[in-house]
Amino acid sequence: MTARAAALVAAVLALSGCVAVAPAGPTGLEVAEYNERMLQNTWINTGITEIFARPDVEQGAALAIDDWFAAVFACLSASGYERYSISYSYGSGAAIGDSSGEVVTDAAAQLALYRCAAANPVDVLASGELLSPAQIDYVYDYYQEWVVPCMIAQGYTVRDPPSRQDFHYGFGQWSPYWSVHDTIGGTEVEDLQLVCGADRPTL
Repeated sequence: MTARAAALVAAVLALSGCVAVAPAGPTGLEVAEYNERMLQNTWINTGITEIFARPDVEQGAALAIDDWFAAVFACLSASGYERYSISYSYGSGAAIGDSSGEVVTDAAAQLALYRCAAANPVDVLASGELLSPAQIDYVYDYYQEWVVPCMIAQGYTVRDPPSRQDFHYGFGQWSPYWSVHDTIGGTEVEDLQLVCGADRPTL
């Protein structure tokens, strides 16, 4: 958040009698549970759950998301599957595809994807992918109490804001600024954030 935006938010919170204190991040147990969920989702994404038993894979050090893509691609290439593209979705895990967009039916390639993805976990704390439940509430309140009203006052429409429950279900991966990215340029979005606050509060 910029100094100006932070000052504005602090002033509003002070006037309302609130003190903004960022809550603690995820616990080690929450990180482990989330990583296991992503592995389960990646295994389901392969489409080979009825062909193979899910293998046990020794995990290496957690990687930043850019390093993760490089490591998984290198791992797939070493297994002879360099022609496939890799995708990763927060909350949904990893998947592979081909240039035509068709589902990859090569079971061996899908098994290789799982092994490569499992061996190279994403550092979900460094990426900001995983927030604690309290942090998700904190971000949601920041959007609903400050950013969204400010954007509306500036003449913008915030489309389809999620409920608090849906925001939790989506791991906090939504921003009111997504509503305007397809209608105004990056510089204009930055100018709007100077007035209405950063895309996400400091956690």
